[in-house]
Amino acid sequence: MRGVSDDVLESVHLCDYPSPEESLIDRELEMSMGMASKLVEAGRRARAEAGIKIRQPVKRGRSGL
Repeated sequence: MRGVSDDVLESVHLCDYPSPEESLIDRELEMSMGMASKLVEAGRRARAEAGIKIRQPVKRGRSGL
């Protein structure tokens, strides 16, 4: 957008990352997403150990999480 306006930054890559609005943070959701990430990691690790490709469907899985 250079040349369009003098107050436009050269690149979004040069902008500061915005600070989070603390009142909008849902800690329970963050914990749930953390658990979901661990579950995905465990599933991928189990697939790798069993030699099952990521795109190959499986009937079911178990987790001790």
